[in-house]
Amino acid sequence: MIVEKAVGYILKNTTAITDVIGQRTYLLEAPQNTAFPFVTFSIAPSGVEPFDTKTTTQGGADLDRVRVEVHSFAASRDTAAILDSTIRSTLDRYPHGVVNGVTLDGVQYVTTSNFPEPNINDDGATIIFHYVSEYNFRVKY
Repeated sequence: MIVEKAVGYILKNTTAITDVIGQRTYLLEAPQNTAFPFVTFSIAPSGVEPFDTKTTTQGGADLDRVRVEVHSFAASRDTAAILDSTIRSTLDRYPHGVVNGVTLDGVQYVTTSNFPEPNINDDGATIIFHYVSEYNFRVKY
């Protein structure tokens, strides 16, 4: 899917985000032992839905609605919350236009969930704070 090109570009080129995580933004998963905080993103399990703005006589759908998950990981609850909030304020209602070769027709925030989880790279006593936010990206063709 081409939407990942736009998502990665926005996350890696927004100063408010890079001030918190630097360039630690990864598609699907972070490398082992990545320093906190960091972000991963992927197409959500609900995936891609054609979004037809044409009449049936004009051919196929000209937009896809792509559900994207953005995962924020941090060693403290405050940092994870700030990172998630910063990403939301960046992505929600992102302006229409071409981003890294991808034509976006809109971005809409959908939901957030958060939970602590044991750090599996450690003795299990360390807690990682993990926020998951979902967005609908409309990709125009």
